[in-house]
Amino acid sequence: MAWGQTNAGTDVLDWYEVEFREDNQWECRYGDAWLPAQQRIERIAVRGGATVIDTIPITQHGLVVYRKHEKAFKEGIPTGTALRWAAHDPSNELRTFLLLNRARNYDDFVEALSYYDCPGQNFVFAAADGDIAMHHNGKFPLRWPRQGRFISDGRDPAYQWQGWIPREQLPQTHNPAREFVASANQNPAAADYPYYMAGKYASFERGHALMNG
Repeated sequence: MAWGQTNAGTDVLDWYEVEFREDNQWECRYGDAWLPAQQRIERIAVRGGATVIDTIPITQHGLVVYRKHEKAFKEGIPTGTALRWAAHDPSNELRTFLLLNRARNYDDFVEALSYYDCPGQNFVFAAADGDIAMHHNGKFPLRWPRQGRFISDGRDPAYQWQGWIPREQLPQTHNPAREFVASANQNPAAADYPYYMAGKYASFERGHALMNG
């Protein structure tokens, strides 16, 4: 068998506006409660200068990338917000690639993908006997429609991710009637797909050109 991959493009990152208690960054409002925020200390060695010590608050939504008084290095990154990103969760993508390179059939392919979380990828599969497949694979958050398109209210529990789209229900195809699969970073799901998946997908024309030579 052989395998390949293209970028899925499905969004796995949300920004949350957070409210700290008395601006001390030790407690963060969540609903009617104040939850403790962890404090991670980073020591940054500077050649020819003093070591910079930075304390990063980690809230229930994730770490605060820039405090409100700090200037972001990249345009478009909101200051004073917490970042919830699936890539911050522990995962074992390396195991996926080790298993893919030892896989012999479709079942081995599916087993290998079960260890892959982030960033989302379109994995394609082809076997010498003509068996083919494509899986839009990764760990994608359960959101209500349009959740995360704007900065979320970190105080409101309704904006918390409600889990993950079940892996077995992610967009996938195995031996389709058209007898081929094609991946060009396109939208992976039809209009009637039951889960909300947002992302930056390539236009229809790119995939159409690929499928029509």
